[in-house]
Amino acid sequence: MEKKEIEDIHPLTIINDRYGGCYSGGAFLAFNLEPWDVPKGVDGSDIDCLSFWKDESEEYVIGKGDSIQEATEDLANKLKPAITDANKEKYLFLDFDGVLNTGSYSKQMKREGIDPFDEYGAMFDPEAIANLKHIVDQTGCKIVLSTTWRNEGIMRMRELWEERVR
Repeated sequence: MEKKEIEDIHPLTIINDRYGGCYSGGAFLAFNLEPWDVPKGVDGSDIDCLSFWKDESEEYVIGKGDSIQEATEDLANKLKPAITDANKEKYLFLDFDGVLNTGSYSKQMKREGIDPFDEYGAMFDPEAIANLKHIVDQTGCKIVLSTTWRNEGIMRMRELWEERVR
């Protein structure tokens, strides 16, 4: 870990665990708190300390370690935003031909005497659009057009999207 990250923690209070990590799991404890805001139970009697680590410690972000450096680095890691599937950007690379404008839908339209093309090109299969909407709703992904249709320009794609995918 870079030293700069540790230096950016303010306020920072580090204490020597009174019970040597027996209850806390670390000989040193680092808090992103002013000294007067460190919870009393951390440094209290056996009963207070046991109670704090059992019932109250989850309310605080606490770095633990066998040295001041380890406790501070642990705190810095805990203060970093976690990168999880929930906050990673998700992208779907989307082709149109064969994905949204399927051959089966085009054949169905021809059988029904409907032109499978409009001013933009081949029509999109409503089932494929429903599947795409489901994927976007479930994942929150952003769509990247990997289709050659993108060469028509962003404004044309927006018009097409508004016309076909309402």
